[in-house]
Amino acid sequence: MTIAVQTREGQSIRGAGVHLYPTDLVTRDSNFKVALADASAVEKRQADYTFAGTADDLELAIVVTALPAGGGKITVSSGTFVGADPYVLVKANVTIEGQGLSTLLTHDGATPLIDASGAVGCIIRNLGTDGGGITTAGSTGCVFDYWKSGVYQGGAVLNTVQVLTAWLELADPTQAIGTIPADALVLSVDVWVQEAFNAGTTNLLTIGFTADPDYYMDDLDVTAVGVKTPIATAIIKTIDATERAMVAYYSQTGGAATTGAALITITYIETTGIPA
Repeated sequence: MTIAVQTREGQSIRGAGVHLYPTDLVTRDSNFKVALADASAVEKRQADYTFAGTADDLELAIVVTALPAGGGKITVSSGTFVGADPYVLVKANVTIEGQGLSTLLTHDGATPLIDASGAVGCIIRNLGTDGGGITTAGSTGCVFDYWKSGVYQGGAVLNTVQVLTAWLELADPTQAIGTIPADALVLSVDVWVQEAFNAGTTNLLTIGFTADPDYYMDDLDVTAVGVKTPIATAIIKTIDATERAMVAYYSQTGGAATTGAALITITYIETTGIPA
């Protein structure tokens, strides 16, 4: 691994026989810039570290260690990262960002390139891996946004609560709420009745999807204003491999209602990209 002895900004004067390239004068947007072995000449001139293309995981460990104690950002050039073993990411709040699909992390095509199972507050994005991908289960507050064997793993936001909200009003008693992705873990389903539904006998709200309308909430009484406690058999559960278009259904008996409005909120954690 080659380590630059001074940043590009400082190289405004060079000795005889050395050319000054305008592209060398770059604005720093990360703590360290890494050039892979087959990076472009420009990327190598701008880099703080240049990897050799063998056992790059060991060289990455050196760069991460050099980051401040509180973490930081490493920008990786285009090219191919060749790992000898999985790199275990242990420092918190580290961002590793590539140049899209032109940055490819490789090992053996099956073993994860980076083990981030215990990572905290880390971001790995805008790069590709071979079939090994990145181990993410067990991480906390991390974002993994990359391509695995050319398949986009985007938006794998772990342990970050996502929210769907929708108003159900009397004029539209069947209200689409939004789509929960496959394998999402639903944390809560809440209803705030802003205006009471006033049908003569019963005013009931269920929440689910077309094939199972009361999957998340079964016959919640919405005859009075306020935040309501859901009636459900299993609010916290993992959806199966099929994404679900969530829908709220209002039903009534007795004299027809003339008023009614409720805000529905569903919170969930997206787990897309976590190995089974």
